[in-house]
Amino acid sequence: MSQFCDVALEPGGVKTTRFAIPSADERSGPLTVGAPASTLVINAGALVHTLKLLVRDGMLSIGVGPSDKRSRLVSIDAAGTAGVLAADPFFKVAQKKFAAAFGQAEAHVLQASVRIIATDAFLDALDALPRDADR
Repeated sequence: MSQFCDVALEPGGVKTTRFAIPSADERSGPLTVGAPASTLVINAGALVHTLKLLVRDGMLSIGVGPSDKRSRLVSIDAAGTAGVLAADPFFKVAQKKFAAAFGQAEAHVLQASVRIIATDAFLDALDALPRDADR
């Protein structure tokens, strides 16, 4: 799926994670550093690497949280907003193509399933299962 999106976003000059993280920040406002990992289901190490690249490229900035000086907030910068705006039309076309090929109803079910899988409740339910539950 990410390869499909990477190819679709290529004319916009970004890859999937470099589009998704600023997009999430643009929709929700400043996020804690850990929020994109759970929202986008990204490995923490990969997230840190991608955040560093996005900060380096001027798309995001990382600041101190207002209520807890130990927390870090990720905010989208002007270049990030411009990047999201440039890539968004390509992403919308990719979504339409995927739904046409996969089936509209199936695409909705898949999106709903991914939203559930990305929740803390689902991850907690997985963690609560005994390690030998598959035997």
